[in-house]
Amino acid sequence: MFLKGEIPFVRFIIPLILGIALAMWFSSAWMYQYAFILILLVLGVFIVQIVLYQKLSLFKKRWVLGLTVHLFLALVGYWITLQTAQWHAPNYFSRIASEALIVKLVNEPKLNGDILRFETEVTQASRQKHFEPVCGKLLIALKTDSLHPLNLEYGDLLLIPGSFNEVEPAFNPGEFDFKAYLASKQIYHQTFINQKQILVLKKDAGNPVISFALRLRKKLVDKFYR
Repeated sequence: MFLKGEIPFVRFIIPLILGIALAMWFSSAWMYQYAFILILLVLGVFIVQIVLYQKLSLFKKRWVLGLTVHLFLALVGYWITLQTAQWHAPNYFSRIASEALIVKLVNEPKLNGDILRFETEVTQASRQKHFEPVCGKLLIALKTDSLHPLNLEYGDLLLIPGSFNEVEPAFNPGEFDFKAYLASKQIYHQTFINQKQILVLKKDAGNPVISFALRLRKKLVDKFYR
């Protein structure tokens, strides 16, 4: 049987997981902006408790330090999750009325019939002929030209129209919840465009390690099929 002192990191993981779960189920723009400030405040309280440990007789109330540490870890988990989601960021692309978007492919496009689907990271938005940095992910469904199809790959930079829609939820009981699936990947919007509406700005602008791994995988898959 394990004693509490023998598994301290397991005890620390619990409040971290609770903070992550709280961010997934409850988050707001206010908390996104002030969560880091709360972390600093709790950290400051912890430092004061350490400095004044004997003066405050905290050795008689060890639960006070434990509570502060657990609160700090929960806030860290909450803040990291919000930072990863980017949904409440002030420069999230859906908050800006844009004329055009610059996006970067973050995975391999998948062709189904004449529809090419791929996930992108929105990097810039055009407003009144001026581009500004933004964040967020966008799912694109591209209707290809069967005679002159585009060869799109991971890391390509594209200029696309600034129109998009929120992903619709499942309407029937038992139906696959595509919206929840995309939300788990931090994707909340999608757009349907045709090949003539996009402009390839740059090829292979992604992570070189990932690009190499994807090209190698493609070669191995082609060999397997042959």
